[in-house]
Formats: sequence, C-alpha cells, structure tokens
Amino acid sequence: MRERAGALSKNQQIALILGLITLIGLALRIPSMNDTLLWDELSTHYVVFDRSFGGMLDMVRGEQEVSPPLYFIFAWLFAQLGDPSLTMRLPSLIAGLATIPLTYLLGAWTVGRKAGLVGALLIAVSPFMIFYSAEARPYGMVTCLTLLSTLSLIAAVRGNRLRWWVAFAFFTAASMYSHYTALFVLSAQFIWALVYFKGLRFRMLLAGAGSVVLFLPWLPEYLADSDSPGASVIEALQPFTAAAVRLDLSQWALVHPFVPRTELPGRAFQLLLVAGLALAVAGLLRELWLRRDQPFFWRPDRWVVLVVTLALAAPVMAAIVSYVDVSVYLPRNLATSWPGLAVSMGALLMANRMKVLRIVSTGLVVFYYGFIAVSMFDDEYQRPDYKGAAELIADEFKPGDRIVEYASFQPAPISPLDVPLDELRESQPDIAQVDRLGIPARKLSDAAIQPGGIGRYAPLPVESAASLAKRTGNLSGPEKLFLVTPGGDPLEIVRIFPDAVSYTHLTLPTSTLCSSRWSPSH
Repeated sequence: MRERAGALSKNQQIALILGLITLIGLALRIPSMNDTLLWDELSTHYVVFDRSFGGMLDMVRGEQEVSPPLYFIFAWLFAQLGDPSLTMRLPSLIAGLATIPLTYLLGAWTVGRKAGLVGALLIAVSPFMIFYSAEARPYGMVTCLTLLSTLSLIAAVRGNRLRWWVAFAFFTAASMYSHYTALFVLSAQFIWALVYFKGLRFRMLLAGAGSVVLFLPWLPEYLADSDSPGASVIEALQPFTAAAVRLDLSQWALVHPFVPRTELPGRAFQLLLVAGLALAVAGLLRELWLRRDQPFFWRPDRWVVLVVTLALAAPVMAAIVSYVDVSVYLPRNLATSWPGLAVSMGALLMANRMKVLRIVSTGLVVFYYGFIAVSMFDDEYQRPDYKGAAELIADEFKPGDRIVEYASFQPAPISPLDVPLDELRESQPDIAQVDRLGIPARKLSDAAIQPGGIGRYAPLPVESAASLAKRTGNLSGPEKLFLVTPGGDPLEIVRIFPDAVSYTHLTLPTSTLCSSRWSPSH
C-alpha cells in the first residue's frame, strides 16, 4: 500500500511539473495570438471568412489551397465565435499546447520520464513551436496529430489491443487530413514498427490499410494538389540547394521564422548551447565507456531508435522529395519532427548519471531556447503591425484620399492591410479600398500599379515605389496618398522573410517618405 501511495505521489509531482511547463508554454504563445495575419494566414482568412461551410470546402478543393481540409474545418468553426484574426488561430493554439504533455508521454514511454519532462519543456520554450502555435495554418495541428499517431502505435505494439490499432489508424488518417507533410513522420514510424515488431506485421498492415481507406475520399484532391501550379511556388521562392538546407535546418532547430536565418542570436548564447550539448555528449560517452564490457552495449535500444527516427524523419524525407521532385524544403514543413527532436535532446541531456553535469547541461540548453523565445517579442522580430497601420489610416483618412499598399508576395487576393481595414470599415464605411503597388510575381520585369488589383506580387524597393507613385498619372488625383510598405531588401522579402520591420507612408504631391509613428522601429 505504501509503495502504491509513493507511486501516486510521484505521478502527482510529475503532473504538477507538467502543468507548470504547459502554463509557461501558454504564456509564451498568448502575446502573438492577436498579431496581424500574414502570408499564408491570409489564404486561411480568404478561404474561411464570411463563407458558408460548403463554400469553404469548395475553396479548399480549388486552386486557392494545396492543403487538406481538416484545419480549415476547425478554423471555420472557430471563426463563427468572433474576430477571425484571433479565433482562426485557436486550433493551432490548442494543438500547440496539447503537444507539450504529449511530448512528455513520448519521452516517458520510450526513453524515460526525466527525458520526457525535458522534451516537454523544450517544446514549451521552442521559438519554432511557439510561432506555429499562434499561426492560422495547419503546422501546429499536424504536429500534434502525428504525435498522437506515434503514441497510438507505441501503445498498439506494446499492448496489441484492438482499440489502439483503431486509434492508430484514425490518427494516422487525421494527420494526413491536416497536412500532407505528415507523411514524412508517418512513413518513418511505420517502417520502424515493421522492422522491430515482425510478429505484428499483419495487424500493422491492416491498420495502415484502414487509415488509407479513411483518406480515400480526399485522395483525388491530394493528387490534384500534388500537380497544382501552387506546388511550384515554393520551388520559385526557395530552390532546393545545400545553402538553403543549411539555413532551413538552423531556423527549424534553433530559431524561428522572424529571426533571419543568416544570423543566430548572440555568440555568447550560441556558446552556451554548444557547451550544454557538449557536456551531454561527454556524459553519454562516459556511460558507454562504463558499459563497454556489456554485450552489445553499442546496439541502440529500439525506443531510442524510434525517437531519433522521429527527429530525422521530416528533414531527411523532405530532402529526398525535394531532390527527386519539387522543392518542399521549408522549416514549417519540418514541424512534425520537433517532438522527436525535443525528446532526443532530452534523452541526450539525461544520459549522464552525474547529477551536477545533467543539471548544468540541461540548464544551458533550456536557457538558450528560453532566451530566443523571449527575443521573439522584441520589435525587430515581430510580425509587421498592419493593425497599427490601419488604425493610423482610419484616424486620418478623408473622402478622396487613396490607400496604396506596397505589396509583398501574398498567396491570396487579399493583403495584410485588407483584413484590419475591413474590420474598421464596419464603423467607418467610407475608408477606400486598397490598391496594390508591386510587380506581378511571374513577370518580375513589369512594374505596375493595379487599382484594386489582386494576385501574387513581388515588391519594389521603397525608393522605386515612391518614384513610381510620384510619376504615375492615375495617382495624381488624391490630396493624400497613404503608401504602406514593409522595409528590407526586396529579394529577402520575397525569398526569405523581412529582416527589418518598418513602415512608411507617402503624402502627395510632395512624395516625401516619412517614417510612420506606428513603425515598431520608431
């Protein structure tokens, strides 16, 4: 009875620690929830907002999206609750928070509870996971669902119960319905199970067939999406090269999308991370040396193989797909491997039996990720404040004024400025529609202003935009012209991300560029 009570007490302690870690994760994710919708989030808004359920599904089936429908179904449901800029992100937030305790379970079921807790903490403070837990896109959801598929598979091969095989088939199919990159991790874990559990191969194949049957209704759309013109956009924006892979991996594992991939935070913090991992490796080598007389001491445990396989699955398989077909190598497409990466790091940090070294190495690694997570809230690394731009325009706009946005590449016929302005038009209906200033992405040689235009644009340099606006006849009418533009090198804006966030507005007829008072860098 005492032993049982002790076990329960320990479980309660773990539950308390895990709850605290999850609260830390929530605190780090909440500030980004009300940020301006940006890039692919605009596609989600365009697909979901102010449409019937059937209309939303038609948009997902069409060329507007090359993603499966599950995230959009949840986003549509949550959008009915209120402000879509916020509510459409709630499925990602819920999935991102759920990933924290699920990562603990992955660690506890494979390499140990302590490694699981460290893995959960790394998920909570990972700037990469924080970012995609507050984005209105499926990456947080697919990460959570593939993790549930993995946990169901572990339970199935251990207990060989029908309910776990059914759960495995269900979550595997649900993962594919959330994002196609789920296939990277799903296929890797399936191969692992076939290798290590030969006696269960029939049941595994049967469960796999069940997940395929569940996915069959969407299979024609999957094939159409694979051959869609939109699938070639990533190739144009970021071709598959060794340099791109190196930068993508650093962003995936070490930073987040608004930290320039060519610059990691301060060298001192990098050295702390290296020192922490070096101590962990030293501890592991020491343990292997102490066990050198044990038979097959070098042979990795199958559960260790699983977590390492999960960590490597998306980076390796995305590279294979990108090499033989169209490039899909972007950090966001590697999201499904982050739980495996976190648990692998947790296992490495906990491998040393010397308590002091474990604490020091873990502290250094967690401190690095915590530092980067906090740096996300510096103005330099924030999403551009288009809501602030819209409020400025609404305060100063008068009938006859014109709004022109210096448009960067957008995946939908709306821009970041459209969404907050549309919300303000409910109380100020006279605010003009936004015209786009830019270069059509597929014809980079033709500069144009398209009144009320829609489509995908690559930006002009700020100076060129001002000059073009100044000499363009159809913009000479308004007394005041609001020209809204993010700064930074145009190639970086199109091909990577803005590395400096600033805004300007242009007032005619003088065409004087002024730093706006709502600029984060002001």
